[in-house]
Amino acid sequence: MAGGRAAGALAGVGHLYGFLMETGYLVANPFARIRQAKQPDQQIDTMRSLSTGQMRLVEQYLGSLDDSPSKCRLVAILALLESTGLRIGELNLTWGSLMPIRLLVPDEQLSGAKCLRVLGKGGKERLVPIKEHVLRALHAHRADRQALIESGLVVAVTEEETPLFSVLERPMVGEMASANGALSTAGIHRVVKHLFAQVAVQCADAESKAAFERATCHWLRHTFAHSVLGATNQD
Repeated sequence: MAGGRAAGALAGVGHLYGFLMETGYLVANPFARIRQAKQPDQQIDTMRSLSTGQMRLVEQYLGSLDDSPSKCRLVAILALLESTGLRIGELNLTWGSLMPIRLLVPDEQLSGAKCLRVLGKGGKERLVPIKEHVLRALHAHRADRQALIESGLVVAVTEEETPLFSVLERPMVGEMASANGALSTAGIHRVVKHLFAQVAVQCADAESKAAFERATCHWLRHTFAHSVLGATNQD
């Protein structure tokens, strides 16, 4: 249990320092070479994550799709999960959850940087830095929701209530949708599983095919953790 908490703390701090480097606030990441100490009875789980090569397959498949609101939403979901390691149960976020980092770190270089206020397990709140490409993907998806509002298919809500991930399918009812038109946890699971199933069909490599047939949103959390902690995960 303690080892898991330590790994989570290292992942979070390392990710934050990496983000500050990318935005130009820092010139070096003091956590770059820090690794979690391995315990004799503890092994890193490499069986439920995607390698760099497998993530490239996902990107290639998405790139082959015609532009559409569903594609934009998928890109936004994957970008957020892959870059933050959030749990699927933590994705019930709204645009009101987004806040400027400059409120926490007053610096002109971070004037446009954002973070998400996330409510995790046990009701614990934490702030998660958001990379620029993720924010762009979220804005692109939000534009599709706005088009639905203007067409009268979605009722407009306040900024605080506007979901990061919206239902685009019609009718907007059932287990896929929440009260504010947000894509539900079950809905996010379904669209990501469908994406991985489609990528599996395209795989010539049997190992990658089997991985995508089993993969879920939680695999992206493991993928993020391995990336931050420097775990060995060969293509």
